[in-house]
Amino acid sequence: MAEAARVQPPCVWRRLEGGHSNLTYELTDSTGAQFVIRRPPEGELLPKAHDMFREYRVIEALHPVGIPVAEPIGYCDDRAVCDRHFYVMGKVGGAALYTASETAPRLDTAALRRVGESFVGVLAAIHSVEPDAVGLGDLGRHDGYVARQLKTWYG
Repeated sequence: MAEAARVQPPCVWRRLEGGHSNLTYELTDSTGAQFVIRRPPEGELLPKAHDMFREYRVIEALHPVGIPVAEPIGYCDDRAVCDRHFYVMGKVGGAALYTASETAPRLDTAALRRVGESFVGVLAAIHSVEPDAVGLGDLGRHDGYVARQLKTWYG
């Protein structure tokens, strides 16, 4: 995690609630700079589940080509540092809205339309990225995805 030298201890940690499965923490260092740390959950995991390096690689590949993802800071697989592998990324401002009741007081109909259009635009931009061109050509097998998922789920 070469760039992690940007983080100036001591640090304050806060678990961010509302995400799904992977644990997410906000880290604030002594200068007030904020970062986000992602790591797998506790307990036994399927061998390929919760691959933080894969998640980090995707963010690291998409960030420089203009896809709106958080700045990748570093990845760590040293179990002497933490009992699980993890990565650090820059913190992006805003609020994570998970339900309609959280969204309604913050976004009117016009704002919801802009969010929806932006979402579709970002998805289109992601799908326009050529995996080989950004170093992700070897990320996974390119055929039989649904069959592999069904085999895993029913196994």
